[in-house]
Amino acid sequence: MTGENDKNKPGGSFSEEELASALANMENELNSILEDASGLPENGRKEAEKSNSDEKAGDLAGSSHSDNDLPNDDICDDDSILDDLSMDMFDEELEGITGERAECALILTVFDSMKFTAALCKVVDVPSVCIESESGVLVALRLLKGNQPEEAAEIISQTAVSIPFILAVVRGKKIKMTLWADGKEENSFSPPLILPNVDPLVEDVLVGVEKVFDSQGGLPSDRKWKCVDSDNFTKEESVKIIRDFFREKQEEI
Repeated sequence: MTGENDKNKPGGSFSEEELASALANMENELNSILEDASGLPENGRKEAEKSNSDEKAGDLAGSSHSDNDLPNDDICDDDSILDDLSMDMFDEELEGITGERAECALILTVFDSMKFTAALCKVVDVPSVCIESESGVLVALRLLKGNQPEEAAEIISQTAVSIPFILAVVRGKKIKMTLWADGKEENSFSPPLILPNVDPLVEDVLVGVEKVFDSQGGLPSDRKWKCVDSDNFTKEESVKIIRDFFREKQEEI
């Protein structure tokens, strides 16, 4: 997790000893969360899955009819769908202008594993896309309304104790960068102090040169950066990824 680019990572450089200590603290904090995320025992999971499957089958059976059986008002045409999409996009643009919705938000981390970071985001319910960069994995947040970016930074920094993060949020075309540690906002930074010391991709995303998400919330097909979506994993898979990560780190130490 450390290397030649550590001096350019958020929060400054980490020695191997400091990082090992921080990871140990983080693992302890995650233990209870991981136990909850692991869900039911195997037998309980199978029963729950069977129950959900039976309910879905019943719903489908009770609702099986052709479109001709529906009232005309319940049939959506292509124009109405396009109108709804246009209104949603207009609402998002308006919220962005008024500052009610961030135009984008990144959490700058010291991690070098996209898979681990995405699994962590999944476990703590922070929908995001984790992007590879030379200064550490970038967490591009999907939830941007109100204080949702700050809430995401709070829960991630609270879970990954002793590890600092920088939250970069764009609202009304203005970039705000704040340091978060142990679930609390520590202080603010002027972007010109941070941006020269991190991967240029950070600035490109914040100023809109690079788009992480397209208008439908998907990933651009022409993107040049590698990423892992937190939605690629179930919580159960995420728990395994995190535990395997810590096991590998302990073996390295």
